[in-house]
Amino acid sequence: MVNHSPLTLVTIDPVLVTHWRHAAENFDVCAALRPSEAGPLALVDLALPGLPPLDDPHWRLWTSTRHIVIGSSMPSDLENLRALQAGARGYGHAYAPVEFWHQVLEVVADGGAWVGPVVLQQLIQTMTRNDVPEPGDWQAHVTDREAEVARLVAIGASNKDIARALDITERTVKAHLTALLAKLHVADRLQLALKVNGIR
Repeated sequence: MVNHSPLTLVTIDPVLVTHWRHAAENFDVCAALRPSEAGPLALVDLALPGLPPLDDPHWRLWTSTRHIVIGSSMPSDLENLRALQAGARGYGHAYAPVEFWHQVLEVVADGGAWVGPVVLQQLIQTMTRNDVPEPGDWQAHVTDREAEVARLVAIGASNKDIARALDITERTVKAHLTALLAKLHVADRLQLALKVNGIR
């Protein structure tokens, strides 16, 4: 069953096409040879010959009119950060498991962004001030335990760190995060962190 608008696969690698098609079973998949030819949602193979570097202005032009997710055969945290700066909505190892790509595509198709955990922590720590943020009205909509989880997310803590700090299971952390995203009308951890830190 197709749940989303078309997903354009931008690659000439037949193995990658097959791999990504398995991850995109809920999408109407088509193909293109350039990001400029892609539809509103595109998964781009960074190893595609002829692509400009991520700091090239073409990327900003492409990402301003479509949600682009980048697959890299040699991923790194630095490249992940550059992809986000170029306007990409997601980034990951091109040959990551099908389940990973399925989750990334679902998040991005729903308007969110997928940021690797290391880069997410770096972004949050960069944005976070040393002082404790003023209590915001976001707290009025959540339970005390959810607020504790939200504050830990806001300083870049992983699910494992949060579970350890609050003496709960990672499954419980995930349940609290799901509730937080719904109650606060945010799409992902980064938006949650921004809200808790009073940045948006």
